[in-house]
Parts: sequence; structure tokens; C-alpha cells
Amino acid sequence: MRYYERQEAFVPRSSVVNVDGTRNVLAAAREAGVDIFIYTSSGSVPVRRTTFWIFPWQRQPDTMAQVITDETPLPEKHSAFFSNYAYTKNIAEELVREAHHPEQGFRTGILRPGIVVYGYGDGQSFHACLCKRNNPSWMAGTVQSVVYVENVSYAHLLYESRLLESQSAQATSPLQALGGQSYLVTDPGNPVACGDVYLALNTLTNNRVQFPEVPAAPMLVIASIIQAYHILQARFPKMLSPLTGDLLTFQPPIFDLTAAHAKVDDERACLPPSEGGLGYRAPWTTMQGVCQLVSDYLKDEPL
Repeated sequence: MRYYERQEAFVPRSSVVNVDGTRNVLAAAREAGVDIFIYTSSGSVPVRRTTFWIFPWQRQPDTMAQVITDETPLPEKHSAFFSNYAYTKNIAEELVREAHHPEQGFRTGILRPGIVVYGYGDGQSFHACLCKRNNPSWMAGTVQSVVYVENVSYAHLLYESRLLESQSAQATSPLQALGGQSYLVTDPGNPVACGDVYLALNTLTNNRVQFPEVPAAPMLVIASIIQAYHILQARFPKMLSPLTGDLLTFQPPIFDLTAAHAKVDDERACLPPSEGGLGYRAPWTTMQGVCQLVSDYLKDEPL
């Protein structure tokens, strides 16, 4: 998941997994006789890149707050995607849509969990915060839609069920129109402020997990310097050592997902199949998911 790269020259580093990997899995599924293929994309695909370097007379970037729906137009150029990750995920989605051939007994569907998937074992989100314990952050005031991994699993099973139902449905049934499409899914209710999640993680771990606040602007400057080095290292690999660990991932694209507000509207997925939806009703709220995450974590790391 090279979500931290946005240079077009680095696209092959992401496409080898997101595009070539998807193509390989589709081929393997068809060879194995699979009839239902549900692809996990990302709710970040429609997120537009934010230019944080603004003129003095501007209060904030135009894309500082984004509402994302299934009708949101996708960026048309590589430069408009927030990173190569979203750009290559979009290409992979096209492969999945093109592979949808009900007449050949192969039905596909796409889920876009958004914007962040969290749960026990995640390496980049709330579980990672529990493991690190000390998490300097500029995100406390950021409001975003997130989705618990159990809700994503539920959406997968639900979409599969709908496509299975379409196999025996009449040709005129609304179920026949559900395949080969992409659906956003998220936790129910309004987006949460990251600071509220931080408070929950801190409280439920008896202050073991901390989130000291740091200013975003200096962090963005540092991230830009790291990005410049990362580009130079790729051009002169024998002269410069490659970056590793958290230092490598700390580049400007992460600010598109951590400093900007984003609401994912999964209303279309919640519609009944007769109206073009999946009948999605996420069983876990964000705070319930966070509490369950901490409960699972404390089983291995008791206070």
C-alpha cells in the first residue's frame, strides 16, 4: 500500500500490486470456476488532491472539506488523485467492471470502504496507535468517515448474497443491475472527529495510549522535504540510501487523508435492491467498533 507516493514515475510500484495483482486474481478466479467476485477497493479513490500551499488571501484550500458519494465524479487526471494508490485502485476497478459477464456465469462487484478501515490487526490505523502508544498527531480536529472491519465483512457477504440471488432472478429483476458496480460503505451515522476516537483509545487503555498534539504546518514542511529526498533517492540510488519505516511513509499525500475533512455517504448502498442498493445496514457504530478493538487488543496486551 504505497499511499504515500504521488509521482507519476512511481506508478508502477503501486500498479504491480493493485492492477497486475487484481488482473491475476481475476484470472485465477475464473480458472477455478468462481462465479462471484467481490473486490475491495477504497473510499479514497474519489478523494481529490488538496493543495495546502495557498495564497495569503485564501482561508483554506477548496478541497479542505469533501462529501463523497457514489455519484461523485472521479478525478480525470493522475495529478488530481491524492496518490498513486487511489489512481491504481481506480484502474483495478475498471478491470473488475469489465470482467462482469453474467451470461458467462461470472458476476463481479466492488466495495469502497471509506475512508479508513480500522480493526484488530490493522497496520496503519487505530490498532497501530494502540501498538505505538505514543502518537503525536495533528488530526484531533479532523472529521472523517471511517469503517470498522466487521462492517466491511458484512458488506462483502451482503453483496455476494445479492449477486447469488440475481442468478435465479428474472431478467427484468432489479437484482440484475447490481453487478459490476461500486458501492461506498462506512460506519452508520455522521463522521467522527479524530479527537473523539483519541479520547476513547486513551480512556479505555487507562491513559496508556497518548496523542500529543503537534502543529500540522511544520509537519507538512518536513513531509515535503522527505518527499524530495525520496524522489532524489530514486534517481540516484547508488548515492543515496533509501528511506525506511515511518520516515518513508511520512510524505505529503498522507495529509490529504489526515488534514482534510471527508464525509463518505453510503446512502446508495443502504437502498433496497429494488432501488439499486444492497440493503446495507452497518451493525457497528464507530464507537462500538473502537471499543471492540480495544477489547480485542487488551486480551493480548492487558493493562
